[in-house]
Amino acid sequence: MTKATYERYLTCYKHFKDFLLKEYNVVDLTVCEIDKELYEKFELFLRNVKKCANNTAIKYIRNFNKIVRIAIEKGWIASSPYKEIGFRLVEIDKPYLSQTELNTISEKKITIPRLELIRDIFIFCCYSGLAFSDVKELIEDNIMIGIDNHKWISKHRKKTNVISKIPLLSVAEKLIEKYKDNPVCIIKGVLLPVPSNQKMNAYLKEISDICGIKKNLTTHTARRTFATTVMLHNGVNMEAVSKMLGHTSLFMTRKYAKVDEQYISQETRGIEEKLKEVAS
Repeated sequence: MTKATYERYLTCYKHFKDFLLKEYNVVDLTVCEIDKELYEKFELFLRNVKKCANNTAIKYIRNFNKIVRIAIEKGWIASSPYKEIGFRLVEIDKPYLSQTELNTISEKKITIPRLELIRDIFIFCCYSGLAFSDVKELIEDNIMIGIDNHKWISKHRKKTNVISKIPLLSVAEKLIEKYKDNPVCIIKGVLLPVPSNQKMNAYLKEISDICGIKKNLTTHTARRTFATTVMLHNGVNMEAVSKMLGHTSLFMTRKYAKVDEQYISQETRGIEEKLKEVAS
């Protein structure tokens, strides 16, 4: 379990304690009292009192239900009413940057050092596809010479321990070179002086404003930009993108790499001429 997942369970625990006090005026319940009504009330509490969006509320309920499943495995209760209720996540169209937007951010002259650094880390993520936690841990040993005699990034993902092998594109390589003498890099032995995730996402909001980008910039936006704009739009197939992202299934990759109109147009270009040839 990653630290982020652990913290989500702690938050779920806190919300559930608050829920018990508000709805039942108790600090604890026996597991045999867990029923469909409790699940439904907890969902409403998360939405109305904690002001959670639909998907956030459902994720907390899923965290809670994993604990309930332990009770089932122990034989303390017979079953969970979770499946009876049919909680569903809503598909959200998460943003990625077009090549024009990516160029705008990359080429923007930024005179504030803290924002310049954040912009550079973000651009590195866009051209490497690495998650924030993996970029933060990136060291010299993660750079290797690949089968094509070019530099590659080779790293086990912190979240899943699945290895990602990614060609080191020139844009990303130049950024590593730019920060090789940075004090943080020298002291910690890392390739980039990556700040906290909180600072990263907070400063990215400033960068989106000064660059005139109307999309919500996060480190996840960068990872989706790598998958869609940098890779799919340049002819790299979904299976290869999946390997580079360190995914174990194409289902997960499709959440990052969007088959949009540009990709469909690119893939079907020339099909009209081919159909005419067949018809003739």
